[in-house]
Amino acid sequence: MVAAQADLPIGRRLAQLDLARVALAAAVCELVLDRILPAVVEHRLPAAFDTLAAFARHFSAALCVLVLGVALVLTLRRQDLFGAPARVLFGLTGAVLAPLLGWAALAPMPAWLGTQVEVSFLFLALACVYAALRLPIEARCKAGLTVLTLPLLARGYALAAGSYEALSLGRLDVRQLAEHMGEAATLVAGVAAPLLLPPRGAAARLARRGPLLMALAAVAAASLLVIFRFTIVHAAASRLGFSLPDEPGGRLIYMAAFFGTVWTVAALVGAPGGARLVGCGLALIAVSGYSLARPSELAATALGLMLVLWGQAGAEALDPLARARAVDPERWLTEVRALAARLGGECIMVNDDDRQITRLSGRAGERPVVVRVVREGAFDAIEVVVGAPPSEGTPELEVEQRPGSSADLPFERRYRVRSASGAALGPDARTALGPLGGTTALWHDRGARWRNRVPSPAPLERVPAIVDALASLL
Repeated sequence: MVAAQADLPIGRRLAQLDLARVALAAAVCELVLDRILPAVVEHRLPAAFDTLAAFARHFSAALCVLVLGVALVLTLRRQDLFGAPARVLFGLTGAVLAPLLGWAALAPMPAWLGTQVEVSFLFLALACVYAALRLPIEARCKAGLTVLTLPLLARGYALAAGSYEALSLGRLDVRQLAEHMGEAATLVAGVAAPLLLPPRGAAARLARRGPLLMALAAVAAASLLVIFRFTIVHAAASRLGFSLPDEPGGRLIYMAAFFGTVWTVAALVGAPGGARLVGCGLALIAVSGYSLARPSELAATALGLMLVLWGQAGAEALDPLARARAVDPERWLTEVRALAARLGGECIMVNDDDRQITRLSGRAGERPVVVRVVREGAFDAIEVVVGAPPSEGTPELEVEQRPGSSADLPFERRYRVRSASGAALGPDARTALGPLGGTTALWHDRGARWRNRVPSPAPLERVPAIVDALASLL
């Protein structure tokens, strides 16, 4: 395997890099070289080290901004993972945040633009929370990403209260209070990370010996430093935005948060699929700390939130949707004719410059059936109509599949049900519609319509089962 990878051209090897892990490695180097070592080393470091630290700071910021931009663009294109409202929010906030962060990472910017960076960053964090709340995932995972954003919101309020007196609510210490609340929320997030952040199926990795021993070793080393060299630990923590208390009892919550964060990262960062993205995202947020005073820290935290969101959504990596396989025109025509014969009707195919429209007609008992497939790009938009539903107007019942949900989820978590008349969807209807996916609209005693968008070619072999399911509801 290693020899085979060594034989690959450099371009292909770069294309196969894990962007999340590369950005995490750059952020760790920036933390160690530019923040921690200058704070804990008592003598002046050589000029060459200062140059290396500055390079690590700018490289980490530029790389995190680049990967953040890639993640935002891919988010706009992943209709299978995120709904349209969430993608619109990411498009609006990303169009402002990514260029400003790129500017701040490469050159000084005016103070008023720095405020815009912080505001856009907070809006991105809120967009991540909104997208997570709409995902068909466990409530604890939604709460986990929400808890990660609470410190950011508290710090954002502290900055806003310092700039706009009206937000201080008449208190002189509101900024300090918000800062302390944000730091407390950060500690809570670290303690709760093992319980809230691991995606479905990945929580069992926390029980493995390796991650647990790594977390225990890290806490033991940190405890020894606190006992014998407290000044070093205090200086390092201050570069992450934390103020360690002088009382030994007060440091326990910091150690608990440190243990929970290291344990979760160690368990997830080496896992396959979405759990790895969650682990890398949490590690980026932890490395950035709570101070968020530099563009590199803002970019790493924003990227970390995006990675956690993608991992919770079930994505395997920061990749675009896989390309659809090539469609054999002759085979497609054969399948279309066979389906038309099975429905007892006829088929019509129309081709224009950029799309192909296939229309089939037939009957299901006494009710007419129309199947329409519009192929555009690498996707097929398929529509199945049974009966005679109105072409316009609100359906009496609409059952919509949540973006990114899988077939093994319960009906309530896989679908959203909207009722115009307040009528409930019966158990028989749930059983019939459960395997279909897509979006189903029902007009009682009139007709039903099912729609879905799938990679080309559309699975025509499923159409008879869909027709039977819709006909059973009328």
